[in-house]
Amino acid sequence: MKRIICLILALFMLVSLVACGDTTSSSDDTGDSQAENTPAGPYTGEFKVGFSRVVITPTEAQMKSAGFNRVDSDLTATCIAFNDGKTTSLIYTIDTQNISQKYSDTVKARIKAVTKVKEENIFISAIHTHSSLYPDSNAAWATSVFLPKMADAAKEAIADLSDATAYLGEGKSTGMAFVRRYINSDGTMSSVNPTNKSVKCVSEADDTVLALRFVREGKKDVVIVNWQAHPAHAISAMPTSISADFVRYVREGVEGTDDDALVAYFSGALGNINLNPPNRSMRKYKDFIEVGKALAKVVVDISKTDKMEKLEVGNVKTTAEKYDAPMKKDDAAVVAAAQKNFDAGKATKEEKYIVARNKEDTIKMYLGCVSFGDIAFIAVPYEMFDNNGVQIREGSPFKTTFIMTNADGDHAYMPSREAWEEYGGYETEATLFGSGTAELLVEEYIRILKSHK
Repeated sequence: MKRIICLILALFMLVSLVACGDTTSSSDDTGDSQAENTPAGPYTGEFKVGFSRVVITPTEAQMKSAGFNRVDSDLTATCIAFNDGKTTSLIYTIDTQNISQKYSDTVKARIKAVTKVKEENIFISAIHTHSSLYPDSNAAWATSVFLPKMADAAKEAIADLSDATAYLGEGKSTGMAFVRRYINSDGTMSSVNPTNKSVKCVSEADDTVLALRFVREGKKDVVIVNWQAHPAHAISAMPTSISADFVRYVREGVEGTDDDALVAYFSGALGNINLNPPNRSMRKYKDFIEVGKALAKVVVDISKTDKMEKLEVGNVKTTAEKYDAPMKKDDAAVVAAAQKNFDAGKATKEEKYIVARNKEDTIKMYLGCVSFGDIAFIAVPYEMFDNNGVQIREGSPFKTTFIMTNADGDHAYMPSREAWEEYGGYETEATLFGSGTAELLVEEYIRILKSHK
């Protein structure tokens, strides 16, 4: 009798496992991703977009411990979810200066734990505001606010997924951003500390403004903005305030004008671009607030669907590829002098970079990409120069390519060959990388984009 009962129980368990097989598989669909650079299979026609924005402003005690005395504007983390019926990818834009590769991995592991979205499908880009805390060096804020809020944003964006149609708008931002290389009236050049004697810039900034609008059924549209400008200038007027910088005014300006829009701003190639030149006679706008509001008007104009180009969507495909970037090597005497000052606690910022870049031959970084249909996003873990950004967009096989700078890493400036050979300046001193590395990475990103297409 016992043998019969055991056989019946065994049979029951076997039938249950078979019946539950599909359920177990489908529970992982959110995180299922294609193998790196492999065909995604036939597109089923399903495409959804979700949106979430959460506040990550530190508590008063956390803010004061980091040297800030007030909140000018809340810091936020925005998560966009893309889903093709099988694969979900998440892209974040966060109001921090940077996020390190190590801490980005920590955040992604937490997000995977609560959503089952795989780490290689998640990309986290910082807008680079200097009026913010840094997750790596503020454990109390990172643990109690930043990390749980990032997980909340992922869950909310996935819950918000809705059928979407994609549209592209493109415009120009005349007089808002300038190459950080100024020719002075006496023929000398200024970069990090220009003067009112500056009369012109060495070249024109890439002033392309991209707006990608996802029109969703029964929900507000999601508008993703991509622009090239270094946003650290709020601190010149408010050195001890928490602020999302000019990006705040872009978001508020668009959403305040367009009731159907939810805005996510991603910093593009910003390594050599400032918002305004120092010489007021060269300025079109008096400060970063006016620039933010003016940029919002450009976005509102180019993101009207009757002016936009409808784009094809398709399977969501991602890449998170490791790359060993060669580090710059300095003369032995220069390294020795920098190391001496470093050991004595007297090293300048440039000397700290000299010490760091001469310890290893290469530094490992992630090169990220997510694409679907006519659209691609690349995750750049450093401050790319705008001419390199143009090279990637022009070399990309996709109709539009968005550059997410300071994403999944904080490897600082990556000066272009042009800067090394013609301009020099602050960024060529405060970098881990030498001449030509930026162009090697341009080739790598174009290769990845072509493999996706």
